[in-house]
Amino acid sequence: MKDLNPYILALHCAAHRLALAAAHVICACICASISSLINFALQASKDVSWVAAPFRSTLEELGRWIHALPDRFAIWKKFRDETGEDGLVIKSPSDTRWLTVNFSCQALKTSLVTTAKTLHSLRKSDATAFGMLHQILSAKYLTLLLTFCDALPALSMLSQTF
Repeated sequence: MKDLNPYILALHCAAHRLALAAAHVICACICASISSLINFALQASKDVSWVAAPFRSTLEELGRWIHALPDRFAIWKKFRDETGEDGLVIKSPSDTRWLTVNFSCQALKTSLVTTAKTLHSLRKSDATAFGMLHQILSAKYLTLLLTFCDALPALSMLSQTF
């Protein structure tokens, strides 16, 4: 656009600016806090792409996967009833809205046992379920999930303010 009009001004909306700024701050904070506790965070402090891409893509894929077939969702609901979890339904988060990322993280945290049981029950017949089960139960993923569950409510409040 600048090539066509050198005087053009590009302005991001408030939600997009918040998303961009928060992504950088969260990645830096996560890397700083985890590095003293977990050995693999040293790698993350050099390249935080594993925070943004794989964590979010697994969360998105999980949300889509559960809702893709009514049978899967019925299995998820059956396990939720059995475990007695207050689990929220996991939805795929938006790229620029911290509210949806927060909601997705909180939903996975509150329904982690239900989700893990669902994935475990389908792991032999569904390769995606097998992969996601190992992903969400890894120490790295659980650490990020709990960190995001603590950090994102504040960002969500900021997002609602703007």
